[in-house]
Amino acid sequence: MTRVVVLGLDALDIELAEEFGVAEQFGAHRRKLDTWINPATDEPHTKELWPSMISGLHPDDHGIHAVSEGDGGVEWAHPLLNTASALANGIVPKPVLNAIGARLRERGAALEGYSTDYYDENEIQTVFDGVEALPISIPNYETAHDRQLGLDANRDDVWAELAVDRSGEGTDFAPGIDMSAVHDILGREMGRRTSLAIHGIADGYPLVWVWYGVLDTVGHMAPAVDAPLERHYYELAASQTAAIRALAPDDAIILAVSDHGIQEGQHTHHATLCSDGPEPVDEIGHVFELADWLDAQTIEGHAGGRVDADELKTANKRLGDLGYI
Repeated sequence: MTRVVVLGLDALDIELAEEFGVAEQFGAHRRKLDTWINPATDEPHTKELWPSMISGLHPDDHGIHAVSEGDGGVEWAHPLLNTASALANGIVPKPVLNAIGARLRERGAALEGYSTDYYDENEIQTVFDGVEALPISIPNYETAHDRQLGLDANRDDVWAELAVDRSGEGTDFAPGIDMSAVHDILGREMGRRTSLAIHGIADGYPLVWVWYGVLDTVGHMAPAVDAPLERHYYELAASQTAAIRALAPDDAIILAVSDHGIQEGQHTHHATLCSDGPEPVDEIGHVFELADWLDAQTIEGHAGGRVDADELKTANKRLGDLGYI
């Protein structure tokens, strides 16, 4: 029996991991992966890459496009937010915020989302088919579990919390956010996903795939804030990867993988794969090959962790007796 935990660390960049001295914590074996570059923007894009990574299909085959080349030039899959160019003065220099705002406008701040229904209706197979799996917050693969918990892989919601003011017409960047609030927002996002992944491992799911957007977020913010921000979240992501590894069964395969890298606020044209064992790193050379590699493994097992109805009634009675509910 093989158990696999995939940590989908959006924008994990092997060069930055090495620069910050945390590469080993992501996996003893590491490599750059080839990724798909959208010809309309000459950049890799999160919204179309993760569906390819869970299915092994080219975006033209699974049909989920973030952006395409049309008669009128670049055409996004969803109308863009009307991001205003005028910004208030604040803790982040205005020219840098203008640059971030421009990039978000160019790269699509809000794109259409897809649920598992899309895959079923279009008979698109993924690595989760035929396996008792726990997918957590994967972009453009929203599950009922995600909806129930309010998990969202749409980065617009995070940007809205971090630095976007929607109080007036359109959308303005509000650079006066305090950095303690930034850490609270990013920490909550990362912590929730790690907690769910750990519980999925403990419950016995043979395949757990959890997606994190934090490194991509801080990568885009890096030019606008003090240098330690990006290093801090690489160290945090590395420590949580190590914690998940320590809690997983000894024979479990732990993969840390990204869809692209990011440096100086720009998506790079390579992704990253890290593993404790050499086989995945030796056998996977492109992000699209991850799905086929996983399909070739014998991933078996049964998830437990079900709630006992009688014990739940007893717990509710105790809480009621104490006046809590």
